Amino acid sequence: MPAGTLIRLVQENGNLIELEAQNMVMTTSRKVGGSALPFMGSRRVGFDLNVNSAMINISGIISDDTVGTTASKATATVNFGQRAGWQGAIAWTESNNMNYFLMDNNSKMQLRNTAGTLREVTFTNVTARTDGGSTSDTTQYDANAGAGSTPTVLVNKANVTPVQIASAVSTYINNHLNADFTATVLAGKSVGASSTGGDTQQNCVVSITQTATGIGANDTEITFDGVSGRFIEPTTTAFAGGSIATRKSAGDKVMDLYGVLNNSTTQAGRLAASAVLGAGAALAIIGTGGAAGVAMATAGAGAGAGVVGLALTGRQAAENNDYICAIQIPYNSTIKAENGELYTARNFFMPTGRYRGKQKTSEGNDHPASVEFDHGDEKSGIQGSVQKMDITYDAGETVYNFNMIFAPIDNLL
Repeated sequence: MPAGTLIRLVQENGNLIELEAQNMVMTTSRKVGGSALPFMGSRRVGFDLNVNSAMINISGIISDDTVGTTASKATATVNFGQRAGWQGAIAWTESNNMNYFLMDNNSKMQLRNTAGTLREVTFTNVTARTDGGSTSDTTQYDANAGAGSTPTVLVNKANVTPVQIASAVSTYINNHLNADFTATVLAGKSVGASSTGGDTQQNCVVSITQTATGIGANDTEITFDGVSGRFIEPTTTAFAGGSIATRKSAGDKVMDLYGVLNNSTTQAGRLAASAVLGAGAALAIIGTGGAAGVAMATAGAGAGAGVVGLALTGRQAAENNDYICAIQIPYNSTIKAENGELYTARNFFMPTGRYRGKQKTSEGNDHPASVEFDHGDEKSGIQGSVQKMDITYDAGETVYNFNMIFAPIDNLL
């Protein structure tokens, strides 16, 4: 394993638990059996149906952080190339949608900074600009065309395009809201209008990043306000990725591991639990003539809130999705090294399924060890579960020792 690169346990919420491994045993057992043939001098034959079992045993130490994690900024995106939800197959800039969006001349995009303060991007129909102009005006950021000669995104609804909207919104944020956010325009899927059809990749996505680090903006959504109820919003993602700088002791890390391994549930398990509790709640409401429903709705947020606890915020749900579902184990690769380097770091992967020839080997491993784990990409790590974890400690020592058995499993229920 490459020096200075740690083994990483991957949780369903994307968090990583880093472990300093000192020894590793990767075991594969192929289910092959032989049987002796009569009258053939005990000549043996057998079948190998490519049915295997695998196990990974890793031992190492858990020590104090010498350098803590760095704080990061939350980022969200808005794709002006398509509508949100089930209407996403229609272009967001389709004429009827623009009519509803600009109908009351009070159209806004709203977002919050890390302190929770509301910030707005205003939109103005070219025919409603306060400083003159005409229906031939281009969709763009304008520093003086809004109400009271304020900055606005000027929209010509007759010929507006997703690229124009994205560029104007990005400029508005960088010029007018730069104390709280920075914005860049990215390529994304733009859905063809119902009359024209055809999907394309265009610079129609605005990526918005908080200027301040921290978790305050995580899970806050970008919303649109001041428009007709018939307007459909563009596709957005909530702010995510914000974090604070942390530095943990060995004991902190052991407690984290001990807590997660003793009480965490897979995604399928959470869905099953929600279904059971949801059915129980429904029966309780029916059995009490609705009184239980009132009680649940008015219950406090304390430990006795019961089924009310199922209604989690986005942040709570992300924190609860802490099941360890994969592992990334780096190794030194010479065959993939470039620029005169002797080694480059790659992650071991489990080539189950339809892998052939060199696709199963180091030659087919094209991801760096730092790649973000992706359930849809088997070469980003090894999916599975921690089957057993032994943690030992001797009084007076500054480190804990661990021995972990990880079971590779492609589809875990």
